[in-house]
Amino acid sequence: MKNLISFYDKYQIMLDKCFPTDIYFRQAFREALEKALNQKMKVTPAEYIATFTDGLLKKSGGTEKLTENEREFNLDRVISLFSCVSDKDLFLDIYRHQLAKRLLQEKSESNDAEKEMISRLKLT
Repeated sequence: MKNLISFYDKYQIMLDKCFPTDIYFRQAFREALEKALNQKMKVTPAEYIATFTDGLLKKSGGTEKLTENEREFNLDRVISLFSCVSDKDLFLDIYRHQLAKRLLQEKSESNDAEKEMISRLKLT
């Protein structure tokens, strides 16, 4: 998932620097990303993104401890990738299940981060 975020950032920066006002390049990038993210796979991108998000919002920070800024940065990228996934319902089902589990087991890093993520998902 981190490689996908790095890939996204690399080309987003390139678009911002080289083609800041060209909507056609931005649209082509988005369409290519959507096509790549919506390929038939054993584990869907929606599942990967939901699991990655769960790791970001857990107290342990997944496999590594993240700063608040790193978490926010990654959550921004998750939302960007989520907007390109066609199976949003699957993501939301998995996310809801993992959210309930985090809250019931008191493993959520921050209630504010949880609320912020829910707000971002509502806007998408």
